[in-house]
Amino acid sequence: MVFSSSFEDIKTSDIEFLQTRGVKEFSQLDFKRELLPLNQDGKFELLKDISAMANADGGFIIYGVEQDSDGAPANLPGLEIQDTDHLQNQIDQIISSGIEEAIYGVRHRSIARNDGRYYYIIKIPSSYLAPHMINIQTTKPRFYQRMNTVNVPLNVRQIKEAVLKMQGAEQKAIEYIQGRKIKLSQRLKKSFYTLHIFPLYGRIGSLDLTSGNVTEKLVSLGDGNPRYTIDGFSIIWHSGDSNKHSLVGRNGSVEFMRSPITTEKGNNQVLRITAVEELILANARAVAKLSVDGFAHLPVLIGISYIGVQNSYINGPDGFPNDNIFEEREINCDPVIIHDWCELEKAAKDSFDFIWQTYGFPQCPNYTPEGNRITRG
Repeated sequence: MVFSSSFEDIKTSDIEFLQTRGVKEFSQLDFKRELLPLNQDGKFELLKDISAMANADGGFIIYGVEQDSDGAPANLPGLEIQDTDHLQNQIDQIISSGIEEAIYGVRHRSIARNDGRYYYIIKIPSSYLAPHMINIQTTKPRFYQRMNTVNVPLNVRQIKEAVLKMQGAEQKAIEYIQGRKIKLSQRLKKSFYTLHIFPLYGRIGSLDLTSGNVTEKLVSLGDGNPRYTIDGFSIIWHSGDSNKHSLVGRNGSVEFMRSPITTEKGNNQVLRITAVEELILANARAVAKLSVDGFAHLPVLIGISYIGVQNSYINGPDGFPNDNIFEEREINCDPVIIHDWCELEKAAKDSFDFIWQTYGFPQCPNYTPEGNRITRG
């Protein structure tokens, strides 16, 4: 891990500590003595550095740090920046117009020093949409990837491999989620829902489940008894026939489960659909809140399933039962990939619309026409 602080909390002392520790450049850390003037050549170099990291494992670029021959910080000259807001807007525009496909989740800002100078830091995610191409006029190669401490042009074979990596990451997530659902189905006798949030690429650094600082934050994901299991770090609660858990896997995935989610009515079941939606939203928002501490590294694949709901129906928005009986055992929403946590609410609404349509309704009635969630008593 390059920084223990969240991106917003990185301070000059954090950067200076890299010099104290003698931290050398590596694939996820690039030191730059200066930020080049953002003319055509400067724009190209900026886009090359950003796209190369996005096409690899992501990482940080820190401007205002001069490295020695071994790649460790030798001097900290900082930068002279006349207007930090203007520079940030300028870099935003260069990134948005100069890279194809767009890289979601790039974050950058200036960090003021006491002497009036600045560092400028850019955090780049490993991108699900890689490979990314530099999209400005140039005679130079347009595809780059960071390898060790240099950015190298990609050849045709490497570009194809990057595309396969993208496809493989999604398939890996789907297979993991499917395996977890099978395992839960074998254990649970009553209906339940699962919410899975799976980072498509490893976060910068590793998720150390032995760290007290890490597990202290993870307990906010649920109420119950925290414990280590073969699957990861769990928070488990049960009372009678009711069960729920939050599970953080060693691969960085997060799983929520609650059972039962239906009530028996004669030969059928009633799905407590609105209450389940509220639980799922609360679960997902808890993960999003933890993301500022480096958990659930974007992009993530989100999967929602209702299992054991055969012969079930729901009560409509007017409180009356409808006549559509769902006869199959599972409802599996299509997995959704989000690149920014601001996309979470829409992704949830789309999944809830699908579930309501399964029971014969055109859409989830728990939203306004503008897409805002309606709080029901």
